[in-house]
Amino acid sequence: MSNNSKSLGLGTLLKTAILTGMGAMLMGNQSCSSSSVQSRVLARRVLLGQITAPAITLPASVSNQQFNFGYVANQQMQNVLNTTKTFSTANMNPNMAFTPAGLASDITNDFNNCTSDPNQVVIQSVTPSTLSASGLTETASYSNSCTINLPQAVVNGSINDFTLVGGGGLSLSLANIALMPSLNFSFQSYTMQVEMTAKRPLDQGNFTFVSAINNAKGYSGSLSATFNIGALSLGPSGYYQTPLSTITMNGLTAATSDLSSAWSAQDPWYTTVLKSCGTYIYVNGSSDLGLKVGDVLAIKNVTYVWDGAVCDSNSLGDVPDVTPVSYAQIVSLGDNLAAAQIIKGNSTYPQQNSSVFAGARVYMYQTSETVAALQLAQKTGGNGVCQLPAGISAGSCGIPAVTKTASNK
Repeated sequence: MSNNSKSLGLGTLLKTAILTGMGAMLMGNQSCSSSSVQSRVLARRVLLGQITAPAITLPASVSNQQFNFGYVANQQMQNVLNTTKTFSTANMNPNMAFTPAGLASDITNDFNNCTSDPNQVVIQSVTPSTLSASGLTETASYSNSCTINLPQAVVNGSINDFTLVGGGGLSLSLANIALMPSLNFSFQSYTMQVEMTAKRPLDQGNFTFVSAINNAKGYSGSLSATFNIGALSLGPSGYYQTPLSTITMNGLTAATSDLSSAWSAQDPWYTTVLKSCGTYIYVNGSSDLGLKVGDVLAIKNVTYVWDGAVCDSNSLGDVPDVTPVSYAQIVSLGDNLAAAQIIKGNSTYPQQNSSVFAGARVYMYQTSETVAALQLAQKTGGNGVCQLPAGISAGSCGIPAVTKTASNK
């Protein structure tokens, strides 16, 4: 079987499973959390890969120097990722060890004494007769050390062109800067062509499916200014004094926002389980992701598919379970992770008879605001009837109490 046909078959299977799971999850969320989730921004942890941009050749009057546009674009893009509410880079140092720093003392003890082994690999057979590109039988795992602390995506992009529009139909773009007889160009509006992609770090080549979110468009705006092209000869310090710096920042910021929206529409917010210890799970995320004590998370184990040996071959994708294996409520936020207590199963939060594995995904099921509103409704309902505030609906009031400790943030 060719690589392409094999990839298409597996891709179709995995894509179908993902879309089915997403639909079920969304329907579950609508019952209790839609109004509150919309009011709070949940971020994803990402890393910046590279923003490419053509070098700008300056006019002959400045000795045909070339300005490294890509260098400053990367600096500006890193600033965008550091400040946006939809992405977080604060805790994505690849060399950083996840520790219980900042968690409540009793939960810290649980973390340190937990015997759960995040390196444990549970392998299942996946169409044993189908051979991968490497000639090895495809394998799948529930839990493995190479996925639990990775960013959700590496963000890459490119600035393909920009156009400054002046009076009388004159325009300035990357292609004609070198031909400008004057170093000053006055303009009233602009368009910047930006392309941006978010891709899971382990996905490779043709095996990528439903995981590379691509957004490419032109971003336009009004800005009346004069571009002193000669300032670019001073390097980055000169560039940041020009309106091109403002235009680039505007374009990268808008493209990042659109990328986030496209990602959320395709793949609802989640983060992953770093460690599963029975009573608690420890989540790859804290207040930098917008998480709060009292949030209820739906936990779904994930099947990771590999092109051979687990973690030592190409990733062919991953498929979250359709049904949550359990639910957990955040009880403490640490410096770079959160602790969530598994909720005893009931009609509102059913449990399956299976384990939560490191590498599982956690989705926002009920925000702490929704939980508090449901608790209030339960207290004031009378006769055992749950009376809910306007805008919130639920089939049951079997909700957990919000646990608070002195170390909670």
